[in-house]
Amino acid sequence: MEKRFLKNDLEVRSSGGVTKIYGWALRFNCISENLGGFKEKIDFRALDGADLSDVCCLYNHDKNFILGRTPTTLKLNLVHGRGLQYEVTPPKSANHIIESVQRGDLRGSSFAFTIASNGDEWRYDSTLKCDLRTVKSISKLYDVSVVVQPAYSSSTAGIDAAEALRSFAEYRNNTYQNYDIHDYESRQRYLETLAVRCGITLEPDLNVHDARSREQYLDHLSRTL
Repeated sequence: MEKRFLKNDLEVRSSGGVTKIYGWALRFNCISENLGGFKEKIDFRALDGADLSDVCCLYNHDKNFILGRTPTTLKLNLVHGRGLQYEVTPPKSANHIIESVQRGDLRGSSFAFTIASNGDEWRYDSTLKCDLRTVKSISKLYDVSVVVQPAYSSSTAGIDAAEALRSFAEYRNNTYQNYDIHDYESRQRYLETLAVRCGITLEPDLNVHDARSREQYLDHLSRTL
């Protein structure tokens, strides 16, 4: 399961004695900040076929603090080309959450999901100057949450994504197999990406034109990754 965080303006609206919280669960085609050596966006078709049948709205992803649940007290609204909105009717016991949203103490949303098999694509984006993951197909949405510390594409970025990092490692290793040993720029880019992921500094005296030493160093970094 992966989690992403979206900084957006939550709203509280009251009508007929019923108070609801409105927000965006996710937005399409917004580029994240650096998520550990790569950036990410969600394709506008990613929710086609996704299981949205049983989704909870939580406070800070705490399963003990349910604000609402589909299809009764949580409504999901897919806005074509933009993203997924939600409206939740919290219980009276959550009045302090409503007050915190009104005061601006709670500033965003988060969503927990899994992607379908082969549901992401990777490529190097020359404009972003980094690798870009595109989430093409989400298999299931588990929850949306009102959160204290939001962070994702439009503003800042946060990630709870072991699956994404594993997918990134696999992509980089597969890409490495296709690299031309004499391609200086792509080799150097791969070295730098691996170094960032491994939390190390590249050896300043590394001779990237020396095929043998470069191969040995890449093998070392790959094992470390």
